[in-house]
Amino acid sequence: MKYSWFKESTCMERALVKKIFFILRGIRSTICLGLKIEGDRLIAHAWMEHESDVSQYEDAAELFVRIYPSIHIQRN
Repeated sequence: MKYSWFKESTCMERALVKKIFFILRGIRSTICLGLKIEGDRLIAHAWMEHESDVSQYEDAAELFVRIYPSIHIQRN
């Protein structure tokens, strides 16, 4: 099955993998953490934002209250 790990991974794992790929390509990006309440449940989510594709994270930014705006990792 193609890309099966990526579909079964957590949002934080996906965001970290994407961050590493962008670091290796020299593209600035930000990992964001957010929360939302659904009924009696508190839901957490992680996503990555970057300048080249705003549409990819617009839904997460609108649905979740951002609790940690950024984790910046610099490539040495």
